[in-house]
Amino acid sequence: MAKLAVDWSMDRNVSDLKPALSRYTRYLESLGLKRNTVILYTRLANMYLKAVKTDLPTPKEAQEFYNNLSADGMSRSSINNFAAALIKYHAMIDQPVKLKFLRLNNSLPYYFDEKDILKIFSACHNLKHHCMLKVLFFGCLRSGELCNLDVSDYNSDDLTLRLRETKNNSDAIAFINDETAKLLNQYIQKKPKVIIAGREPLFATDFGNRWTNGNIYKIFMYYKEKAKIQKKGGVHCFSRHSSATLMIKRGCDLRSVQAILRHRDIHTTLRYTHLCDAVKREKHSQYLTL
Repeated sequence: MAKLAVDWSMDRNVSDLKPALSRYTRYLESLGLKRNTVILYTRLANMYLKAVKTDLPTPKEAQEFYNNLSADGMSRSSINNFAAALIKYHAMIDQPVKLKFLRLNNSLPYYFDEKDILKIFSACHNLKHHCMLKVLFFGCLRSGELCNLDVSDYNSDDLTLRLRETKNNSDAIAFINDETAKLLNQYIQKKPKVIIAGREPLFATDFGNRWTNGNIYKIFMYYKEKAKIQKKGGVHCFSRHSSATLMIKRGCDLRSVQAILRHRDIHTTLRYTHLCDAVKREKHSQYLTL
């Protein structure tokens, strides 16, 4: 009997990556990673698997993909995020890989000044979005911290926000001013009650979901463009770099800025001492006198 002419070799071009990515998401959640980290790593893994065209890549393919990231001009922080996502994916499929984490540049190349901030606020006429931007800026929040806020985390008496599972994996307190609190109170009275996994988010999308880092980035960039701000910088530059720079520019001491921004290391805060020469001259004349 003649042998059937059938090619039984497996096709590495995987069209449906959903099962592998769903498994990866569950794996990351089992490690106790924060929700936004899980979303980010899953998105990066999806890009990786599409590039290598398989859901069972080899360590060699991971290394080649990683090497190409620098050639594509990707930032060091983005490359490090990819490295972390790939390392965890390969650990899940029992194909461990070692990738180098790049040292980040601690310099602060740009920030938004007072005029830029006011233009962004003025460009936003949506109550919810305006409130989110104010809470971000005056609370000196990271995007993930804003997304994770619940209504119960807001204390209207002392104008504070309880932050859960911050970047340092601990709870913390953020402060807002009177103006932001008035806006927040107005928003809370108007917002519909949305319960997600037994919690009421302070900010939910119009589709009844929690906001993600990507969502926050998109609305910020929309209002930045609407305000005709040409400077580089996204949400982190807006709510962290710019607020810290403004405080230091107005004479706030570094230890206080460190506490407000919830930095573990004072050296991280030192990045924000890049004041312009005019401000340095003003402070020199003000404090170095006989």
